[in-house]
Amino acid sequence: MTYAADDTAARRRRQGPFELLAAGLDDLREAGLLPEQRTTLRELGVEGASQGAHPVVSFTPHGPRSLGREKERGLAGRGLEGEGVLLSADALPWAVAVVGSGGRGQWSCRLSTAVPPAQRTGAVTTSEMHHDQIAAANLGEPLGVSVPLRIALTAEPIPSHVSALDYVIGPALAQGHDVALYAPVMFRREAQRRGVEFHRAGTDWTCDVAVQQAASEIWKESGNAPFNRYIFGRLWPDQAGAKAQDLITEWTRERPDLVIAECGDFGAHLAAKVLHLPVFAADNGLGPVLVDLWDTDIAPALTSLHKQHGQDTPVLPAMLTPAPAQWFYERPPHSVRAVRRTVAQLRTLLPEWLDRSPSTRPLVYVSLGTLTTAMSGLRTVVGSVYREVMAALSAIGCEAIVSAGELAKDLRGADRRIRVVEHVPQPALLRRADLFVTHGGRASLLDAVQGATPVLGMGVLADQPDNAAAFARRGLGRALELTATRGEIADAMTAVLGNSCYGAAMTAARAELSQLPPLDLTELLAGG
Repeated sequence: MTYAADDTAARRRRQGPFELLAAGLDDLREAGLLPEQRTTLRELGVEGASQGAHPVVSFTPHGPRSLGREKERGLAGRGLEGEGVLLSADALPWAVAVVGSGGRGQWSCRLSTAVPPAQRTGAVTTSEMHHDQIAAANLGEPLGVSVPLRIALTAEPIPSHVSALDYVIGPALAQGHDVALYAPVMFRREAQRRGVEFHRAGTDWTCDVAVQQAASEIWKESGNAPFNRYIFGRLWPDQAGAKAQDLITEWTRERPDLVIAECGDFGAHLAAKVLHLPVFAADNGLGPVLVDLWDTDIAPALTSLHKQHGQDTPVLPAMLTPAPAQWFYERPPHSVRAVRRTVAQLRTLLPEWLDRSPSTRPLVYVSLGTLTTAMSGLRTVVGSVYREVMAALSAIGCEAIVSAGELAKDLRGADRRIRVVEHVPQPALLRRADLFVTHGGRASLLDAVQGATPVLGMGVLADQPDNAAAFARRGLGRALELTATRGEIADAMTAVLGNSCYGAAMTAARAELSQLPPLDLTELLAGG
């Protein structure tokens, strides 16, 4: 059970850990988890030291939050980070654990029970669990009451950047946590489709035609490296202040237990730092780009903003990534933590027109991403690439589905074997496809791995060219420049379709991906 700061908390904010423990024991007694008789802390064996075999009270980062009126019990206080007391395991049939937030601000406390070692005769049994709330544990470890956390997710206004967070959203919901997305209004529907709360934070600044045009011109005239420096070393830092202010306001009103921010959401990183909230960066593919540019471009651009908020040098938070780090990072930072990838169920269902018996001809799926077709300044370039790819498809004996977003209406041709659509549920389709012609976005490549579908990468911008090259080096497909001709594209597609080694490499990669540890949000918060 978790106790959030409400009106009762006002009477306890000046309490230290001993008083906090006493209040917690009273609440556990009321819940029927402790003996009815009144017992003093001294009689319970409380010691004011941090040594002993059975730690009962420990304070770790865990902020107060609202659980709804029916759950609010009001247990909060103050103390020093790392402070704790011990309760003798022999003094009670059940020991008590209290976990609170770091030393600045209020405490939010988690209470759990544990079978004293003296009473354990073997494996923990169901009869030893209260109300089916206590999860089984190994001998020597406490049994923890399941506590829903309030988890705040953030995203920047790029069309695919919520689906790129599904590897966090899925496990968080499955583990019973309360999940809220703090993002520009363009993502309200995406939040609703996934069953998470939505709170507006930041603006849809990437939809500004002038912003798109300026970025597109830099990419066309100077190439991808200057484009990355402009986007991540200037444009995104310029937007961080407004996003940080929105989040500081929101999170002061309703404080999350844990923040998992898109890796490029610099405003969210700052807001969490200002409010002393535990924060992790969710790698959506941009992680390697940000790491490379951090010291030279990004941190200098953010330093003034951090100083305005009384913070020191900007630092990229510890990173979660849904793939083996060595797949995409040339030198993975020590703080990168690889976790198992999941996708939203809504992206795993084929539409009726696709859910049919497969053809005898190979199926090629083509998509050059959502961002590239949404940016007005890139549509002409990307449209030309689509036309070269479709001409190559017509030259080989295959069927094809081309997902082209806003360009779809301009690309439909006479070849009945090539179906052009605005959108398809990509993970579902890649379980059917024999080849994926892709822009090399991180999420798209991982969709291909989970479908065991070899790729032909044609990277456009940001992280995409490096991603496509990395997959080619691993034998998961081939890579071509955007300037490739229809003949070169047809030759590359034929080579991948005709060589089973690419499919075998993808199958091995899928097995490697599936072996990553699942994301456990409670363990993550506790520093596990």
